[in-house]
Amino acid sequence: DASLFGRAFEEMSFLEENGVEFELISGVSSVFAGCASALITPTIRGVSSGVLIVSAHLKGGEINTTWLEILKTRDITAVALMAHAYAGEILNAARKLNLDLDTPAAFVSNIDRADEKAIVGQIKNLESMALKCARPAILIIGPVVEKSLSLKPKCERIAVE
Repeated sequence: DASLFGRAFEEMSFLEENGVEFELISGVSSVFAGCASALITPTIRGVSSGVLIVSAHLKGGEINTTWLEILKTRDITAVALMAHAYAGEILNAARKLNLDLDTPAAFVSNIDRADEKAIVGQIKNLESMALKCARPAILIIGPVVEKSLSLKPKCERIAVE
């Protein structure tokens, strides 16, 4: 979906300022496509009451870890785009926040392609998970990841200890 961490706003503004008619057609975000194909539902009654969608990569190559604080609530699933390259930094930030490093996590890569993979583990395994994961990938963190392990996704699933 071009409106989620894309440049849709900037492009629409430019077109409008220059008198060019356009239409924004909604698409399926990699967030929801990746969760669906890996059979990790971001909300599960009694497990997760909400989803926080964030970009781990900010303008200028800066890392965004401010979203990690919300994981202390334990009933929110976080889905981070562009997080693969920052696995180590995310782990270090989680340590500094005293997050439960045993919180389940998954990288889902090559979404909706024949070589799609779900790499599952815990926050403490993020660096080794990233090594087994291709790019592009989404990062899902929260108890829903563990709950989903009872389901058999169409993609390959690799567990990291």
